[in-house]
Amino acid sequence: MVRRKLEPKKSNVKWREADSYGIVGHITASIGIAAWSADSITIEKTLSLADQALYEAKGQGRNRCIIATPEMAS
Repeated sequence: MVRRKLEPKKSNVKWREADSYGIVGHITASIGIAAWSADSITIEKTLSLADQALYEAKGQGRNRCIIATPEMAS
């Protein structure tokens, strides 16, 4: 059942058979976070900051979460 739900998303997942657990995959995540407030910056700029933080996380390796800083805005 889990495999059927993940089937469309498995293009980057390496699947292997495990003895007693059935099918097991290994997934890592890189995440970029930016905060938005209606009275501060535009939503477009916020998304751009989140994107910059994401690529910083990817550049640092797997399983990273980076929060956008004011320095990224300049």
